[in-house]
Amino acid sequence: MQSEVVITRRGHVDIIADILRVTKEGARKTRIIFRAGLNNEQCEKYLSLMMRKGLIEAEKRGKHVLYRTSDKGSEFLRKYHVLREFLT
Repeated sequence: MQSEVVITRRGHVDIIADILRVTKEGARKTRIIFRAGLNNEQCEKYLSLMMRKGLIEAEKRGKHVLYRTSDKGSEFLRKYHVLREFLT
């Protein structure tokens, strides 16, 4: 009997939700890359988009930047979970 492996690609909304989860308590870009499973180019693209949309905030800490989920980002994440629950 063969086992079937199903590989699904994450959509943009899923990736944004992953980043919001990682940045809930604050995270540097390296942590976001590893925890959200992105490469540097993808991470830059999403962080830029999410900053423009007000989903995350950036705080300079010494030579590092700490990204944190904003109130608007937390609301997005809540609605995302409701939608995912509805669809499953």
